[in-house]
Amino acid sequence: MCLSVLLLAPFFDAGQSRAEPEDIPGEVISADSPDAVKYGKLRDLIETSLEAETRNLSQLKDQLQSLEKFDKAILTEVNAYEIQFSTHSNLIHLPQVQVKELEKAWNMHSEALKNISTRMEDIRTALEEVVRQQEFSAEQYELNVRQLESVKTELPANPLTEKLVSNMEALIRQLGDKRDILEKKRAIYDHALNSVTAIHQKLTDFLPKFEQALRDKKKEALFTRKKNTAQPFLFNQIDDEIVSTFRQVDAVLVREYKTMARRIGEKGYFPVATFLALIAAVFFLMRKLRNYLLALDEHHHIGEQYPWRHLTLHLLCKSLPLTGLMLFMRLYGHIRDLYAPLPVFQLLCYLLFFWLLSQWAIDFLKLWREKGAPKMPVLLMRRLRILLQVIRYFGLCIVLSHWLIGDSLFLLWLRMAFETTLLIWCVRFWKAFWRPETWQPAGKMPRKGGRMNLFTGLSYTIAVGGMILEAVGFGVFARYWYVSWGITAVSLLWACLTFYLLREWGRKFKAASAATTKGETPATAPLQWFSLHICWLLWIETLFLSLGFAWHLEKPDFIANYVRFLKKPLPTEGLDLSLWSVTWAVIFLLMTQSASRLWRKILLEKLPAGSIDRGLKNSIIIISVYLMWIIGILIALGSIGVDTKSLTVAFGALGIGLGFGLRNIFDNFFSGLILLFERPIQVGDVIEVNNIWGEVKNINVRSTLIQTYDNASLIIPNSDLISRQVTNWSFKDIRIRRNIFVGVAYGTDAELVRQTLMDAAENVEIALKYPKPDVLFTDFGNSALTFRLRVWTDVDSCLAVETGIRFEIDRLFREKNITIPFPQRDLHIRSAVPPPSPGPEEGEV
Repeated sequence: MCLSVLLLAPFFDAGQSRAEPEDIPGEVISADSPDAVKYGKLRDLIETSLEAETRNLSQLKDQLQSLEKFDKAILTEVNAYEIQFSTHSNLIHLPQVQVKELEKAWNMHSEALKNISTRMEDIRTALEEVVRQQEFSAEQYELNVRQLESVKTELPANPLTEKLVSNMEALIRQLGDKRDILEKKRAIYDHALNSVTAIHQKLTDFLPKFEQALRDKKKEALFTRKKNTAQPFLFNQIDDEIVSTFRQVDAVLVREYKTMARRIGEKGYFPVATFLALIAAVFFLMRKLRNYLLALDEHHHIGEQYPWRHLTLHLLCKSLPLTGLMLFMRLYGHIRDLYAPLPVFQLLCYLLFFWLLSQWAIDFLKLWREKGAPKMPVLLMRRLRILLQVIRYFGLCIVLSHWLIGDSLFLLWLRMAFETTLLIWCVRFWKAFWRPETWQPAGKMPRKGGRMNLFTGLSYTIAVGGMILEAVGFGVFARYWYVSWGITAVSLLWACLTFYLLREWGRKFKAASAATTKGETPATAPLQWFSLHICWLLWIETLFLSLGFAWHLEKPDFIANYVRFLKKPLPTEGLDLSLWSVTWAVIFLLMTQSASRLWRKILLEKLPAGSIDRGLKNSIIIISVYLMWIIGILIALGSIGVDTKSLTVAFGALGIGLGFGLRNIFDNFFSGLILLFERPIQVGDVIEVNNIWGEVKNINVRSTLIQTYDNASLIIPNSDLISRQVTNWSFKDIRIRRNIFVGVAYGTDAELVRQTLMDAAENVEIALKYPKPDVLFTDFGNSALTFRLRVWTDVDSCLAVETGIRFEIDRLFREKNITIPFPQRDLHIRSAVPPPSPGPEEGEV
């Protein structure tokens, strides 16, 4: 399509002109010459380009005509959406509009938004393609124009050149026409895209107002009292009501049938076949999963060790296929957006959800009778099953009737029949419950008061409260009352099951953790600890979530509203504080705690005892754990919006606190870091502090734990170990030399004593043979010759060695008649002169 000067260069020389043989007399070019061959190829290239552009131009003209019709169709569609928007805008302001009409209008509005979004994407894609074609056509046009000018200026005038110029000019004209048509197509697409974008923006802006109006209308209907409360008792209207009911059912079924037929006609049968195939696959997988879990439970005998886990697992497995089917339909409906165009699909989801809730309660009663405790009389169990069956089938009939005929007299009679049946059941159940003969086969009857009075009053409150609400005209609120209590009951059922399950798990975990000193703690203990705490956190969140869902007015929008509530910022300055961020901060801290425990256990197990010093290993573990905690705390602080600026302020405040009450704490902290890095004292060292011997068990952030040989624990601040004198008996070498002093009587052979002491040291096996023991003659005492036996041993055996040597010395001294003298003292008594006796007094004879 493009003519290149390089292709023309071989046909023309700078000082010579060439022409075709029939057009240039005097110069005959052979048909087999290279120039003629090249000219033929070039001519074929130009002609092919002209033919291709002619066909392309014809197609573009046809597309332009179709696009003009498309523009008119888009304009008509936009006008229809404008009319629908105006209708809905007026509808939300009408005071007498019904909730069902608003829901129908909202479905139409959602469907319109979906269609407009699809249309926008299609137009945008087509517009991008037209723009790409425009850019390519413009490049084509400019290149051919430049090449035409080059041919006209550089090549000599002759018939060959004129032929080439003519063909090139025709090609350029076609490219120009193509450019004009693409410009018109782009203008049409731009106009259509602007129109669709404008109506899409208008409908999108109106959507929150529409949703708010629908929520307000539902709240108003919920708390609005009907004026004609005697309507249920007008039995003379039965015939008319039956006829009206059948007409409404027929109209709804015909409408839904036409809707499904139209959708199948648009999409074909392939989506339907795919949906059915996916349902079959989900059902098959859920059954396989159920069989696997039951086999796992039977293989590991979970019921013997974990009865609550066994009960919960069996309850879940019984409803697993139905649960998987319901979740799949909800997820499929949201992904494919089937709720608005197919109301029957939403009805099926509601029916499955209601059936699942009742199935959980029925299965729980069966399992409780088989494996639970305490036992309940058969009569009461039967009546509880009757209650659940009544709730199931009445509920299904009410939901289906409400979808088919709306709030009609027939539906009101159906609800009142259910309420009357529920009240009669309460009276008969509690009357039988408090009869002593009911409990004779099963056991002792519960005492009145406390929880039983609470259950009795609650059941009567639910039954009588709904009937009173229905009788005074609050039918919508009565329906909300029963639905909320039903979801609450099922939520509390699962909450109690999971509570006892987690408590059972926690007790088993504590029992396993108590065996740490015996070396029986499993390697997965940190992960179990983390999982247990995360499960408790999820239990609390799920409990509040389920109870909130039960009593929320807009149950379909509850999840979004709940997440919005969690993410709502709390009134704090400088922090992005919310319940959502606090929850994530707690999760990060729990993850850090679990990771630090797991890391500590991995290092203790993977680092061999002989490959690295025990104290160095402990220092590596503690320092790495500190780093993990620093990272975890920073991530947790970041999740609640604490940035570097806030941390700078916080550290400044801590710096001020160091000068006041926190000085000792930080002194001990940094002293602990010095102990870990410098390692003058390590875990496992035997030290002496204030004449007390002990082994270092742990070096913590603030203090060091020392266990004495009397099994007492000394908690010494780290700063005392750094600033005061501490004797480390196993710093570089665990060997220690002990001195044993012995005194013998004067006159004993000193050489015999020395040899005896050496024999005593050699006879004790746990004493070290190298360095060799030796004996020193230390002094001539007052009553004995003093000798000192110096013997080497290790720190752990020093007391045993000293004791063993003393026993051996005593034995050898007795055998060799070596005497250990008693201390002797010389006592000298000197006689005193008696004092003179007094003389007689004067006057005495």
